[in-house]
Amino acid sequence: MEAERLACWFNSLTLCKERYPFVADRIDVSLILPHAEGKLWIKEQLDELGIIFENTAIVGGWFCQYLAYALSNHTEYMCNYEIDPYAVEISKTFNRYQSDKFTSSEKDLNIQDMCSQHLSHGNIELLVNTSCEHMFPMRHMRKRVEEQIEDVPMYVLQSTDEDKYDDHINCVRDPEELADQSSISHIYYSGTKTLSNGMKRFMVIGK
Repeated sequence: MEAERLACWFNSLTLCKERYPFVADRIDVSLILPHAEGKLWIKEQLDELGIIFENTAIVGGWFCQYLAYALSNHTEYMCNYEIDPYAVEISKTFNRYQSDKFTSSEKDLNIQDMCSQHLSHGNIELLVNTSCEHMFPMRHMRKRVEEQIEDVPMYVLQSTDEDKYDDHINCVRDPEELADQSSISHIYYSGTKTLSNGMKRFMVIGK
């Protein structure tokens, strides 16, 4: 599977740059080491928790190369919800090697319902958002999601205190603030990681 995944990634990198040359620079950025470090941190902590989830919602997963890989052994199915239509198609291309358990949908879960095709694969037991700094506090989205699925999933959330970027509209001071603004009270994991580019990342796993 590892050889298949790597071959798929290399092939997809060429294919997506040919199909979408106007986002070629963004594809390159999505593959840099700090992005891998943040996503593999999730894999490490889920490995320790040892939980397998029936169905997972990914919020704003972008091209989702590293994140879908990090989640692959911990969920039976997953859907990447993205408001960027190109990210939807590119994430599907990069994850062709696991197309039986990965899809992507162009939706904003703050204002739109979850994809019926995704919901048909079972209960949403995990919701992952590694881009909380780009979005309104998660308490708003989780209320809509939980009303739809009539349950409380596990949440894996990441954010940062790095506020020098214009699109970082919702930075937090620490993982405690991230948990508080997301209404996470039952915490399975909370921590901080400094990436190789110096950015500090916070992560909370809980309900």
